[in-house]
Amino acid sequence: LGERATFHEGIAKPHTASTTQSRGAAAADIAILVKELGAVVVLKRFGVLAEIEKTLLPLGIGAVFGNGPGAGINPGGGMRKIASAVSLASMDSTGFTDDFPSNMSIGTSTIGTDSKRGKTTPSNAREGALLLLRALCELGMKSVEPYVVPMLAAALDECGSSSSSIREAAEDASVAIVSLANPLAASRLIVPVIFEALHSPEWRVKSAALDRLAQVAERAPQQVSRLLPKIIPTVTAQVWDTKPQVTKSANQTLLAVCQTNENPDVSPAIPAVVNAISKPSDTYKAVEELMATTFVATVDSSTLAILCPILSRGLKEKNAV
Repeated sequence: LGERATFHEGIAKPHTASTTQSRGAAAADIAILVKELGAVVVLKRFGVLAEIEKTLLPLGIGAVFGNGPGAGINPGGGMRKIASAVSLASMDSTGFTDDFPSNMSIGTSTIGTDSKRGKTTPSNAREGALLLLRALCELGMKSVEPYVVPMLAAALDECGSSSSSIREAAEDASVAIVSLANPLAASRLIVPVIFEALHSPEWRVKSAALDRLAQVAERAPQQVSRLLPKIIPTVTAQVWDTKPQVTKSANQTLLAVCQTNENPDVSPAIPAVVNAISKPSDTYKAVEELMATTFVATVDSSTLAILCPILSRGLKEKNAV
């Protein structure tokens, strides 16, 4: 803890490898130190945050989600654009881009080994770093939030790992990060990172990102409601993914985000509208339910984002007249 260690010249290599249980215990110990000594002292002065970044982001935050140099389906975009706004080690920047990825491509979901995905750090080290992120989040300390929330991108990216233990740790870490994040961070940080995760070629990353978006809708309904004009087209594109797991998550997330709309006139018809988005054959049923709706409350952009896709499709059908 800042004092000269008795083994400062190095320690012998352990005879047995660490286990998930031992790594979890070590993460809990560091979390206790953060609680006792403070986040700045442990994470910054003792270099813990730098070690987490070096382990999970060896190529930098701009390289996650298949955005490595000259590779991936979105090279040089997305996280590379917003990385400058999130300085993980120095925390010098607090701004964030308002530009959301548009024209989401459905693509083909794939899965590859960690080495093919550019993961050069040892798997047990990555799992340990993810366990530590979760332990830090579970402290519930607001002083920890600025250091762990920007690591959401790394946690989501590890959801596509070929190791089941890393995937489990990554999912738990991403859930904990979203739970800790201030609701006001949804529009400026959380949702843009989730949008970029949907560009990943790994279907598990897409599914995890959609689940986190549903979690954000539950924790920050007002912020998500204002973002519906951007969210609905993005999530709708994932409904037609080649992987059924992604399609299922997209349908559930679409319902969750649409239910954040506060218009009482539209609320009863939301399930039918969401069902029609995933099943075009049910469009007329949704239109009929909307026809029986008397609109009294003000129709804002959030409400129009829900209604316009179905109304536009319904008017194109022959039996709509």
